[in-house]
Amino acid sequence: MRRGMLESLTAALYLLSHRLFHIVHAGSQALFEGFWLGLLPDSIIDIVSQRSYKSGTEYTDSAYLDSGFQFWEEIAVSRFFQTAARCW
Repeated sequence: MRRGMLESLTAALYLLSHRLFHIVHAGSQALFEGFWLGLLPDSIIDIVSQRSYKSGTEYTDSAYLDSGFQFWEEIAVSRFFQTAARCW
């Protein structure tokens, strides 16, 4: 019985530390990116954006591009853009 409690406590400790690690990591990443985006001029940010999107396939894959809006995008578009509005 004592071993089961120890294993359960160890698992809970692992999950808690794992969650805290990800919170700290996300926070430090946001600080890092915020610092640099606040410091760099628009021309450099454009270059960084182009290189970032060019090196990855997450947002350029045809399956992703054809998948449609995310739920929050659908809400934003329907709320802030008129149905009859056209870009061309």
